[in-house]
Formats: sequence, structure tokens, C-alpha cells
Amino acid sequence: MELARNSVLKMHNLGKRKENSEETMIGRTDVSNFVVLPNIAIEIIDYFDEGLTIEQIEGIMKEKEIDVDVMDFAHLLLNDLEFVHTVNGKVVNEEVIDNGHFHWITQKQASLFFNKYMSAVYSFFLLAGILLCIMNPSFIPRHTDVFVSTSVTISIITTTAIGWFLLYLHEFGHLLAAKSIGIKSRIGLGHRLVFPVAETDMSNIVLLPHKRRYRALLAGMAWDGALFGIGVILLFINQFFFMMDPTFIAIIRMINLVSILGIAFQFLFYLETDMYYVFTTYFKCNNLIHNTRLFIWSKVRKISEEQRIELENINPKEKKIMKWYIGFYIVGVLWAISIFFIITIPTLLKFISLTIVKMVDYPLISMEFFDGIIFIVLSSIPFVVLFWSWIRTWRNRRRERENRRLASEIT
Repeated sequence: MELARNSVLKMHNLGKRKENSEETMIGRTDVSNFVVLPNIAIEIIDYFDEGLTIEQIEGIMKEKEIDVDVMDFAHLLLNDLEFVHTVNGKVVNEEVIDNGHFHWITQKQASLFFNKYMSAVYSFFLLAGILLCIMNPSFIPRHTDVFVSTSVTISIITTTAIGWFLLYLHEFGHLLAAKSIGIKSRIGLGHRLVFPVAETDMSNIVLLPHKRRYRALLAGMAWDGALFGIGVILLFINQFFFMMDPTFIAIIRMINLVSILGIAFQFLFYLETDMYYVFTTYFKCNNLIHNTRLFIWSKVRKISEEQRIELENINPKEKKIMKWYIGFYIVGVLWAISIFFIITIPTLLKFISLTIVKMVDYPLISMEFFDGIIFIVLSSIPFVVLFWSWIRTWRNRRRERENRRLASEIT
């Protein structure tokens, strides 16, 4: 859309947070699109919201002897950032109505599960579980705990169902904690490199001061740890006080194993895991993993002028952290990819081929044939999620690049 010097621009509802004395983070809370801008840019945006025309703002900048291209910035707000809601009263960028998942849960209700008292409760269960494992190593989860039954099919079905439930319970913890501090969020499926994951989008959390974010970032691990502790306590009761149903105890052991593996995964912070976000929040890195990837790309291929400028403008403090994080990131990524293609994929294909070979020896209507189908389907689910997420991410990035290209042509 063409702009004139007498154009009046009205912004969407924009959230703001002061980054430092010279910059402010600002963005649309409805689509969680944020950018760090210099204070003069924020001042111009405020003038637009007051109803001033581009020409009037140019006059103000001239009076203040500030050299800024207001028209160019207006095009940036309109086309690239899509902060502009209306131009001369005409809607140019529609508002997106999104209240997040479980919008009916109030902030007060969510706070019942995440406050300083509940933090103490979660910590108690985790520490109790660790202490009991130290006192009695038989409580420590083992890889054989995935088998909750002598039937492989029943074990696979049970482990898969409970595993995905616990995965979403972890994310629901993030969602509740975010809601308790006034941040809407959504739970969905995605991936971390070669790992399929459930994930909680709470992008608006960047508007909060860093010290207020930890509750939401650590919530999933807090629930995993508490669940593990409760499970170990149940094993302790079963062994020393009264016997429980063996199947129930087998399921508890499996839950303990899944919980511990879930916590361990969060420490792979060469991926965008919970501990990665805790780390970057503590050191106030705006986009460590993205900047690290961009730096690596700049060493192996020619990058665009836009990417070069982005690389040059990285915060000096973040650049220092990147120096040691790069090596850690490269080793971690190569390790994960190697494990995936050398072990995970071949192992899956081998088990599926062996299953198919055994299936052909049985009639279509038989328990053995049904077991084979169940095994193949359930074993394939994580890979289907992974490939679907890869394709979705590729399409989204291609769409973003196309939007940037069109925006540059317009301006």
C-alpha cells in the first residue's frame, strides 16, 4: 500500500518493555511479533498513535534536529513489522483474536498451582525422591521399566499413551504457570532438531522483566520432578509398608523413568529446551541459538546483506557468550544428528522389517498379526510428528522470506 505525507497511521495494541536506556522491545501481543527498536522509533510510533500525519512527525523530527526518514520507517511499520492496524481509517493489517488455550482458566486459579508455597511442595517431593533413591538404589529408574507387562504390545501401548500424556502434562504446567503471571499461551507439536516434542508457545513472556519469567520456564520440570518424587515415595511405601498391585507398581516405575528422561532432555540446551531458555534469560541473550546459527552460516556460505547487518548488531555481551556456545552447539548438533541417522533410523527400520517378516507367518485375523500392526503404528508416530513439523517449519520460513521480499519490493 502506498503512503502519502498526509497519511494517518494507527497501530495495533502494542506491548512494550524497556531493554536499556537506549532501546525498547515492542510488538503485537495478538501475534507475538516483537522487535527491539531505538527510543526515537518508539517516540515516532507514539506520535502516530496520537493521530499525527507523516508530514507532521517529519516536522517534529526536523525541529529536534533528528535525522530520520519517517516515511521509510512508516513503510517498515506497515509492511515488514505489520504493526499498523489502519491507514486513514482503513484496516490494512487485521487483528488476530487469540486468547490462548484453556482461556477459561483465570490467572487467580492458575496461581493456586504456581506460587511460593507450591514451589516448596514441588521441591520437597523431588528432593524426597532423590534422597530415597540414594538410600535405596533399587528405586532408581532403569531402561527395563518401559515394560509394564509380559506382553510387548500392551507395554508399547501403555508406554506410548502415558508418555504422550506426561509430555502434555509437562506443557500444561508451562501453560498454567504462564497464565499465573498474566501470559496467554498455546500447546502444540513441534521438533527440536531431530526430536519430536510438544511445546508451549508463550512468546509474550518477553514483555515481562527477566526475573519474572523463571516460574513459567521451570514449571514443566517442576511438575516432572514432583511426579518422580511421588512415584519413588509410592515405591518406598510398597516395599516397606504394604504391597500394592504389581501392575500399578510397574506403571509407576515406567512413569518415573519417563519423568527422569524428560528432565534430562531439558538440559540439552544446544536445543531450545527449558534450560536453554533459563540460561538465555539469566544472561539476557535475545536470540542466542538463532545468532549462533547465523554466525555458523556466515562461515560456510555467503549471507545476505540483511543477515550481515543482523550479525553485526548482536549485543556485545551475547557475542562473548556465543564464542564458547558455538563449539558446544556444533558438537551437540552433530552428536544428535549422528545418533538419529546411525542408530535411531536403522534400529526402527530393522524392528519394522523383522515385525513384517513375522507377521506374514500368521493369518490376517490373529493376535500376532494385530500385535505387529500396533507395533509399527506406534513406533512410527514420533517420526510422523517429526517429519510433519519439519515440513511445517520449512513452509513457514519460505512464507516469511516471500513476505520480506514482497515488502522490500513495495518499499
